[in-house]
Amino acid sequence: MASVPPWTINLLRRSIDEVVKKVGEPETVEKVKAKATELLQELPQSAARTLDSALKGVDDSKQAIERWFRLTAESPCRVLNTTGLLIHAGRCYLPLSDLVLDAGRDSLVGNVHWSIDERSFQENKIRASLESINSQLDAIVTSHFSASAAFIGQIAQVNRVVTHRANAYSLEEGLSLPDWLHRGQSVHPEIDTSEVGVINGPIEFTEDDVRDAIVVAASADESVPQLPAPELDCAARVAVLPVATLKHQWNGLASFERAFELGFDAVVSRTDGLLGGPVGGIIASTSDAIGRLKQHPIFSIASAPAAQLAMTSVALDGPFPLSDAFDAGEENLRSRAERLATRLSTQSWVETASVSDRPARFVEGGCVELPSRQVELRAGSDAIGSIASRLANADRDYSIWTDVDGETLRIDLRFLTPAQDTIVAESIEGLA
Repeated sequence: MASVPPWTINLLRRSIDEVVKKVGEPETVEKVKAKATELLQELPQSAARTLDSALKGVDDSKQAIERWFRLTAESPCRVLNTTGLLIHAGRCYLPLSDLVLDAGRDSLVGNVHWSIDERSFQENKIRASLESINSQLDAIVTSHFSASAAFIGQIAQVNRVVTHRANAYSLEEGLSLPDWLHRGQSVHPEIDTSEVGVINGPIEFTEDDVRDAIVVAASADESVPQLPAPELDCAARVAVLPVATLKHQWNGLASFERAFELGFDAVVSRTDGLLGGPVGGIIASTSDAIGRLKQHPIFSIASAPAAQLAMTSVALDGPFPLSDAFDAGEENLRSRAERLATRLSTQSWVETASVSDRPARFVEGGCVELPSRQVELRAGSDAIGSIASRLANADRDYSIWTDVDGETLRIDLRFLTPAQDTIVAESIEGLA
């Protein structure tokens, strides 16, 4: 072992002597005491801060668990509509796009800085979307489709609303067009004295029928109604279209664009469904007419809240919500249906599994047909009814709506994505 050089030993000895000397000085002793006192004083505060952080972590975890429990225990399951009808049982289960959902969330949490107030910003966006149809158009969005009826009497400066009995279609909630109009006009009778009249005579209106009146026409399916006697310029004309697109998409399918081309002065529609927005209503008309509606005393009550308005503005400005579904060609639908039929044919209760080519539609009895393919599963009528009921059971992760025809369970693929084909197959296999 190598010995330590003498100079190193001398250096260590001097350093130790210097430390001992410093420790013995009163000034050093006081500094050590002061530092020790400071550390002792900070100890409870540090411990308290550590405890607070731990408790906050526990609270955050508790809130996360509670939020997860609410989502899993209380949220309704998602619907997959395989009936071949986009609007089934009066409801449209068209999922909202991520852009539309983001717009609503940002509005609710105040996540956006507006150069002007938010409502004006969203109204300007909606106006810009309508300008692609007609530069003179504007619109208001209502909290619900039925709320739009309250404004129809104010579209023109008259006190009479008329419709023909041939237009007495059921719009929603079992209400015919006249009843729907009556309900809207009676919301605040003290401020809206419009009367609703139903013409029972020939389909050709006379000038006396419609003078100083608003003539309302509705659609039985998804077509734009034709107004009788369009040359009668003494009347304002309103189209009520529960199923419609903003721009013309298919021949026979109602659209705002087509309605205004036919001479309607205003269009009333739902904002959900083919417009791609949340549940609500929209009235489109000239800027002057919309200005009058905004002065209506009920506007502040029936108009859509900011989040709904934001979602609607994004939906009207975005792509057609069913573009993905309609991109699927017939060959794609056929191959998907054949794979699904082969997979489901192994189920013990299935007697036969085949593929059919019935057209899909937007609404039952609608004139617009969409090429599609279906998987038809045959079994006894009791078994088919039980399977359909269990698939639609809301206690499952997905509630799957199917079309039952006697001993056949029919699954239409037109409004499903390929990923949803797998969900349908797994749900059916899970019933075994």
